[in-house]
Amino acid sequence: MKRIWLLACVILATAPIVRGQTITLRGNVISDKGAVLPFVLVQDEQIKTADYADSMGNFSIKTELGSKLKFSLNGYADTVLAITQDTKPQVMLRYDGSVKGDATTAKIVAPDVTVSDAFSGHMNTVSAENTAYSQGGQMQFDGAGSFPMAKEKEEARGSRYLFAEWGPGSVVNTNDVVIKDPAYVFNYDKMTGNLVVTHDKTSGITVDRDQIKSFTIVNDMKQPLLFERILPIDENHFAQVLAEGGKYKILEIVTTKFIKSNYQTNGITESGNQFDEYKDETNFYVFNVQTQKGSKFSLKKKSIKDAFGGDGNAESFLNTHKGDIDEGYLKELGDAVNK
Repeated sequence: MKRIWLLACVILATAPIVRGQTITLRGNVISDKGAVLPFVLVQDEQIKTADYADSMGNFSIKTELGSKLKFSLNGYADTVLAITQDTKPQVMLRYDGSVKGDATTAKIVAPDVTVSDAFSGHMNTVSAENTAYSQGGQMQFDGAGSFPMAKEKEEARGSRYLFAEWGPGSVVNTNDVVIKDPAYVFNYDKMTGNLVVTHDKTSGITVDRDQIKSFTIVNDMKQPLLFERILPIDENHFAQVLAEGGKYKILEIVTTKFIKSNYQTNGITESGNQFDEYKDETNFYVFNVQTQKGSKFSLKKKSIKDAFGGDGNAESFLNTHKGDIDEGYLKELGDAVNK
């Protein structure tokens, strides 16, 4: 009988300890469309801990078994997650356009919209001076959802965006209609491959890439840069057109990978970085207009010759032109091979 009573005491004493056991939960937050959601506010209101997800939606928070976490982000319905031994580390938030006073104003990726919607008057008052227009006549626009834009964490190196500053530009849709508006400026998201449009540099729209044939952004050097979606090479990212003609296009595609800080120390040795980083990868291609095939190359003459497949004009130019192989060199090469 004494042994039974002691066993009961042990069970009663350990039960609340198991339920209130402190753990570190690591996970990832996505939208109901499957997009990564950065800077989501994660709160355990029971033990008063909180954390923000990083730029790729990853979070790490101290919590307890039996507790509940609340996930909040402007534009999305709050989601509450009960913490158990079987809690899955991926959390999905549903987009509802809501605005919260206690949540971070992060980059919310709203559902992609059409080119027409992106230039609608829902983000500013349309006037005779800034009304979007197209070649061949006025266009009618419908409203569309927008998302707040926030600066990336100060400790992050690099950027997910191609340009440090927003730039004016224009879009050619899949019906070959040119759409532009001096009230709007653009940027390009190297991670998602999305064109981002804004009128106030605070709230913006990601445009459905399936609606875009090409777009142009004027950089801080006042140079118009042309970007096209070349499906045989990359379905998800736009390529900057460095040179084009009837025979070949020379293309540059920049993609970015997010690398989370991985700093570790045992008090004696240190390893890893203390900062998040956006790491670029740049690839160059020769695209044969007639065959609709692309060949990747490095900035070496032999590699470029191979990409052109023995084209005589390319070989002649490469044999006679010296200097660093940069974007200017490639543009001159493109002009030579398309004669």
